[in-house]
Amino acid sequence: MARVGLSKPYVARYNVSEEGAVSYTDGVQFDRAVSTSFSPDSSEDNILYGDNGPAESDKTFGGGTLTVGTTELPLDVAAVLFGLTVEEVKVGEATGRKITFGGSGSIPYIGYGVIVKKSVNNVLKFMAVVFRKVQFAYPGDDYETQGKTISWKTPSLTASVMRDDTAERNWRDWVDFDTEAAAEAYIKQELGDSTVTA
Repeated sequence: MARVGLSKPYVARYNVSEEGAVSYTDGVQFDRAVSTSFSPDSSEDNILYGDNGPAESDKTFGGGTLTVGTTELPLDVAAVLFGLTVEEVKVGEATGRKITFGGSGSIPYIGYGVIVKKSVNNVLKFMAVVFRKVQFAYPGDDYETQGKTISWKTPSLTASVMRDDTAERNWRDWVDFDTEAAAEAYIKQELGDSTVTA
């Protein structure tokens, strides 16, 4: 099996009820996927020794870091990721849209999904990958004047990955499908019916 492609990243706001039921709202699709990587937090080996040797080992999930690269970070997506509001502004006859970073707002929890294209025994498969509960960090900025050739600058964001608030304490799904459309439908289903394309 080889992972040969990546497409259609989605995010949605994570909600949890007092009873521990998880739901998602304000779903939106990123522009286009460039990269996604996940690094679990490293932990010390937790080994129980008995009869002068290792008898049991514990390797429970303790979180990790998700890094997401996209071709663009639209304002609608940034608003979902950082708990902000898109506003319309006017300058003379021109109309624009803005989000403002500031105030005392806190960054919300998010569900994140993306499709991984795989080659399995020379047959293409599409794996829906859904991280159940993540929290993105504010992105840095990297701008550069245009020279003789264009230097492509694409956004890169990092997020902390954690378990969700269900009784099962889930944190990630891997689901294989024969088509990209089915994998995308799964992500939309899991991140709520409100998931729409920006």
